[in-house]
Amino acid sequence: MPEHRTASQEEIRAHVKALPHAGRLTFLQKAAERGDRETVFAVVNAPSYLTGFDTMPTRDWVDTRRNLYSTLDPVRGTALAEMERLRDAAQRALGAAE
Repeated sequence: MPEHRTASQEEIRAHVKALPHAGRLTFLQKAAERGDRETVFAVVNAPSYLTGFDTMPTRDWVDTRRNLYSTLDPVRGTALAEMERLRDAAQRALGAAE
């Protein structure tokens, strides 16, 4: 998804990182529900250590990002999920061929 950059991305990430872990997820979900791409992209397109999500298991963070993208744009979110499913299937097939 395209990223919208502004000078406030650092402040958004700092604000999210300062929230309790459960509050971070709630804050991002609410931002996605109201269509706030700037807030969501400032967090999900940054390294997880800048936002406090580095303690979250990688698979959970990937799922969270997918859900946020789907909330912002259901059509692209569905396409992203399908691409990930196909990638995973291809990786399994390549692993089975070894």
